[in-house]
Amino acid sequence: MDAFSVSIAYGITTKNYGKTNAIKMASSFGAFQMGIPILGWLAGVEILNLIAGFDHWLAFGLLLIIGCKMIYEAAKPKQKREGEKAEPRHAFAFVGCHKHRRPSRWLSFAFLKVPIATQ
Repeated sequence: MDAFSVSIAYGITTKNYGKTNAIKMASSFGAFQMGIPILGWLAGVEILNLIAGFDHWLAFGLLLIIGCKMIYEAAKPKQKREGEKAEPRHAFAFVGCHKHRRPSRWLSFAFLKVPIATQ
């Protein structure tokens, strides 16, 4: 559902509609769907021993930073942005932002020592 909503948002804001842009968007999503789980699992296997002693503090720190950023964003005055349109070159950024949480899932599989071939 999240890939669908990103595609709809991109389609609404882009100026150039066509098969070429549709193929670029679909191939970007496909590449990320294939690559991110593999990269996340490989990264998890490599860094498991490095952060095992302080992983709980790392999680606390990251959540603290995110929480403070959310409070800051809620408190600051809103700025109105007008006239911005998406370009086809932005498709890769849309897909990358959409897939940002995927590596954490695969990192956890690596931390649990689950082989990637069973996924």
